[in-house]
Amino acid sequence: MDLRDINNIEIKYNKDNKYSRFGLLPLLIWYIRNILDLEKRFKTLTVKTKRNHVNPVKYREKPYTEEKMSLTFIVLILLQIERFYKIKDTLSDEIGIAKLIGLEKFFSDQTAYNFINGFQKWHIDQLQRINTNLLLDFGLSFHQDFPVIDVDMTTFSLESKLREGAVPGYNKKNMGKPCYQWSVAFCSGEVIANRLAEGNTVSLSYFMEMLENIEKLLHSKLYMMRLDAGYLSTEVLDYITDKNLFILCGCKYSYVMAQPENKVKQVEWYSYDENTWLFDLGVTKVVKEAKGDFRVILVKKKQEKIKIKKVIEYIQYALVTNFYIQQDPETIYKEYHKRQTIENFFKEVKNPFHSTKMPSALFRGNEAYLYFEVIAYNCWQIFKKTIYQLHGKGIHIKQLQSDLLDMPAN
Repeated sequence: MDLRDINNIEIKYNKDNKYSRFGLLPLLIWYIRNILDLEKRFKTLTVKTKRNHVNPVKYREKPYTEEKMSLTFIVLILLQIERFYKIKDTLSDEIGIAKLIGLEKFFSDQTAYNFINGFQKWHIDQLQRINTNLLLDFGLSFHQDFPVIDVDMTTFSLESKLREGAVPGYNKKNMGKPCYQWSVAFCSGEVIANRLAEGNTVSLSYFMEMLENIEKLLHSKLYMMRLDAGYLSTEVLDYITDKNLFILCGCKYSYVMAQPENKVKQVEWYSYDENTWLFDLGVTKVVKEAKGDFRVILVKKKQEKIKIKKVIEYIQYALVTNFYIQQDPETIYKEYHKRQTIENFFKEVKNPFHSTKMPSALFRGNEAYLYFEVIAYNCWQIFKKTIYQLHGKGIHIKQLQSDLLDMPAN
C-alpha cells in the first residue's frame, strides 16, 4: 500500500465501543501490522524450533506462534505495560485489541515468560536482521550517502543479583549494585544496532565489535562517528585512521594539554555565548601512541548553580575531529552537541517503554526484550514520519503515546 494514496483516515467505533479506552491505538496497530508488515517479518524467528536436523522435535500446535507473540510484545511495549504479570490485570478483558493483533485473547504472563526465556544467540541475530530489513524498507538510516553514527552506552541497575550476567561494575548512579551495560548505535533518529553486556564489561572491549557490526550493516563505506569522551582511546583512533573514516569525539581537557607540543601553547578563550567559551588548538597530537593528528577545539562551560558542595564552577573539555579541518570552531561545537538525540532516546525508552524492568532471569532473554524495545521505538519513528506529523520532528515518545492513547475518536 502506497501511503501517498491515503488522503484521510476515518476511525469509527461500533456500538460495543470496544476500543474507546485506547483512543487511536487501533490506528497504530493497523499501521505496524498492515503497512510495516511486522507480523510477516517475525515469521523468520525460530524460538520454538530446536536445532536438531537429524531427529527434529515435534511440538504440539500452540495457539500463539512466534510471529503472534512477537507482534504482541511490540503492542505491550507501546501500551506501556511495565511487567508481564500486569497483562492479566490490564488486558484480560480487551478482546477488541487482541483481535486487532490476530488473537482470540491476550496470553498469560507465564506464556510471555516462557517465550522470552527461549531466546538464544542465533535468535538475537534474527531480531537484528528483522530490525535491519524494517529500516531498509521504511527507515532513513541505511539510505544516507554520508551517515553520521552516534554510539553511546547506558547502565541498567537491576533489582536482583539472580539475573544472569548482572554483576557490580561501572554504575555511576548506583555504585555497588548489579547492572547491565547497553550500547546503542543511532543514525537519523533510528536505532541500527545495539548490544547488551555484563555489568563489569570494559566498554572499549565490545565497542570495537560494535564498530565492525556497523561496518557490515551500512552500504556506505564512508561515515562519521560521534562519540563521547569515554570512547576516546588509541585503539579507536587507530581504527578510524586505518579505515579512512571520520570522527567527532569528546576528550578530556587534561589528555590534550598533557601532550608536549600543547603545553607551550597559550590558551586564549573567546566567547561563544554567555556561558560557553571556545579556543581552536589546531591540528595536533591527542593521544601519544595514536598514529595520526587531529583537529582539537577546547571548550569551557560555566556550570549551573546547584545546591551541591564542591561544585566546579567551570568544566573544560576538548572536541577531537578529523573531518571538520577547515570549519570554524562554532560549527564543530554545534555538530557535536547534536548527540543529544541519543541521550533523549535513552530517557524515552527507560521511562515510557520501561526498558529498565528486565523481564527475564536469563541474559539472552533480557537482550531479546531490549531488541523488541528497539523495534518498537523504530516503529514509532517511522509512524511519526509518515502518518503522525501534527507536532513536527520534535515530538517525543511520551507525548505521542499520550496523544494516541487519550485522544478521543469520532
